[in-house]
Amino acid sequence: MNAGFQNRHDRGGRPSGKAPKLIIVFLILFILAIIIYWASGGDISIETSQEEGLAVREQPVPGPQIRHPIPEYLAENSSKVNIDETDGNIFSKPIPDLDESDSAIRNALERLTGNSGLIGLLSPQNFIRKFVITVDNLPGKRIPQQYLPVKRPGSRFKVLEDNAEITLDQGNYTRYSQTIELLDVLDSEAIVTLYVYLYPLFQEAYEELGYHERYFNDQMIAAIDDLLATPQIDGPVRLIHPNAFYQFSDPDLEALSAGQKLLLRMGARNASRVKHKLQKIRLLISANN
Repeated sequence: MNAGFQNRHDRGGRPSGKAPKLIIVFLILFILAIIIYWASGGDISIETSQEEGLAVREQPVPGPQIRHPIPEYLAENSSKVNIDETDGNIFSKPIPDLDESDSAIRNALERLTGNSGLIGLLSPQNFIRKFVITVDNLPGKRIPQQYLPVKRPGSRFKVLEDNAEITLDQGNYTRYSQTIELLDVLDSEAIVTLYVYLYPLFQEAYEELGYHERYFNDQMIAAIDDLLATPQIDGPVRLIHPNAFYQFSDPDLEALSAGQKLLLRMGARNASRVKHKLQKIRLLISANN
């Protein structure tokens, strides 16, 4: 691994003084996962996979040279610290091994949010691996349902039916409002600080999928770019119901990627706010900007 970031086995170094931001940013990743949680709970057709084993969107092949290296200043300044609930500073030790990262994530989030109910939405195992699989599949046509980093909601989304016309009920959009309001006020630089801090684990999980010659940050940029390209729909979102799942009545919308469909289901205003945050993050995590 190169491009300005240390190999995951070289985790030494001193804390950079960014622990307060890291505390906030860990909460941000959880919020982003909650957005995926809500967006994945409806009946609009988004292809899912139920096959066993690690989910790879396509057969992995040797990849090109790294396109979006993490900026060197971020790699150098990010704290190589662990989230440890046993002492006063929860960012005090080297980051855990990938197989041991779940308990650290859950313990830290419970301390930071004070809400065990929210923590219960997290997938109980392999959160980072599932996050990586989701990012890998967002620009594609299907998201493996069993690998979502959060549990699916039990409630179904709502539609409005007026004679032969079916539209997405805008009441669904309010489910995202509180989460996105919190996302708006949180520091984009803090999000990136945590991303770089945990990057060795993201890269390790990505290589487990067979991408030994590829760089996870390139895929992260690709997923963000795909979401940013989601068209905006200001009027009613029209649907059809040809089978067990609803579909967008507009063939161009139905042909969008899985990630873009998820964003559309949040409503134009919420989607615009998420895009604004993603644009800031994208500028920060690529040395090519």
